[in-house]
Amino acid sequence: MKSPEDVYQNLLEKASTRMKPKLEFINDICKEQIERGSTDFKIATIARISDAKNGIKAQTIRNKTGKAYQDLINAYADAHQSTVATPKLKNEHDWVDEIKDPRIRWLVLDLITQNKELNSQLIKFKRITELEIDMRKQSDSSSGGIDLKGSDIDALNHAIEPKTLSDLGCYMDEKGYVINEETGRKAYKPAYISAIQKVLTVS
Repeated sequence: MKSPEDVYQNLLEKASTRMKPKLEFINDICKEQIERGSTDFKIATIARISDAKNGIKAQTIRNKTGKAYQDLINAYADAHQSTVATPKLKNEHDWVDEIKDPRIRWLVLDLITQNKELNSQLIKFKRITELEIDMRKQSDSSSGGIDLKGSDIDALNHAIEPKTLSDLGCYMDEKGYVINEETGRKAYKPAYISAIQKVLTVS
């Protein structure tokens, strides 16, 4: 097993000019952990410290492009794992931070979030002790229902009665047109009578 210093030097050799000071920054944080007597070299911990120092963002360290940072941190973790006691989790989902593949880690976090939301909804449903069901008939404009009063229905029925048409000097021919008897002109389009009959049917 390579020592953290060996890993650090190897990473420096392969790193770009821009990357080198960032690796040095992470390496210094790991050394500070040792100096203060801490054996916590979890990636989440080092990333949090870096973020707090206005250094490399935690998200950058966790991402796929942050593999060099992760390798360096893991080298320190491996070197000190024999003295690391299993820490008590501050949160039941702290273990997710240990997943190295960022895609899998965020998928797991997303599943945990969805599960929390579903559990929250389930708790709300369990608190419901009574259900009030309204069985009253309601008009539904999307299905063609029309809310007509009795006077409306009487007026429409009266409008299409043969006697009413006759009193007006009109009649309906075999094609459905309402014809003026005196002039022979079509008073309404052929759908006039049938349209009113349909309205009366669905109401």
